[in-house]
Amino acid sequence: MRIFAYEHITGGGLMDQRSQAALAPEGEAMLRALVQDLVAIPDVEVAAMRDPRLPLDLPATMCVPESKRDFWPVFCRAVRESDAAWLIAPEQDGILERLSREVVTAGCRLLGSHPDAVHITASKLRTAEALTAAGVRTIPTSGDERAIPADVEQIVVKPDDGVGCQDTYLFQLRTELRTWLRDRAVSGRAFQPYVRGTALSLSILCCNGRARLLACNRQHVEVNDGRFEFSGVSVNAIRDSDGRYAQLVLSEVVGHELPDRWIVVHDQDMRQRRMGRGRNLRAHRGISGIHASGV
Repeated sequence: MRIFAYEHITGGGLMDQRSQAALAPEGEAMLRALVQDLVAIPDVEVAAMRDPRLPLDLPATMCVPESKRDFWPVFCRAVRESDAAWLIAPEQDGILERLSREVVTAGCRLLGSHPDAVHITASKLRTAEALTAAGVRTIPTSGDERAIPADVEQIVVKPDDGVGCQDTYLFQLRTELRTWLRDRAVSGRAFQPYVRGTALSLSILCCNGRARLLACNRQHVEVNDGRFEFSGVSVNAIRDSDGRYAQLVLSEVVGHELPDRWIVVHDQDMRQRRMGRGRNLRAHRGISGIHASGV
């Protein structure tokens, strides 16, 4: 069996961008963790796509585009020549969804979240709508700050299409938020009331209403001068000794909002507090952290 392992940063997805050098170490860690796991499986051959600026020292058959123009032909050929594909790519700007649809359209088995699931979870607004419709408790989320209850002053603003803490702000007063909005041509934003608590996340595997908890993680997030900053995550740092989080997964399984779809989820905004819990669901690709944690 031949499996195509693709990581966007190191696989040529940023061939025309200078940011590739700064992002490459993270992408490299994820790709190497994935390839190491795959080559350890008997009778599995691994292929990988590689940015030509990087060394070809992986235990895999290398597919190397010579230029950005060659990216899609090389990617599609690698997919056609493989029995299955495992993609690691950002949901932002529809990148993961498009790559995933190419795999599905080619008739290659996709080892990851179905593009329909990615389409929903890449958007915070679509995700919140799906969770609410399924009766899952979540942080109220709207594309209009006026939809947030009038008695709420502390409001978080973040891109609807984005990851991590990118361009995410906390406003202490609604008047400050409205002044900020007037000064900027802001569109495609999600607004949420600020929820105090411990920033945790759950890594979950879901399909057809079933779910399995993979890890309970601690998010390292700070607010400095009204801006959220993410400095990393401690994967599997929270031990579910009493089965609390496993039971949460079973009782509020996220898989049933996305029927007939395999989806690997990082439930990023689990916040413990007295009045309940909130979540921001993201179809995700956290390979290296889960690998290193021994899950």
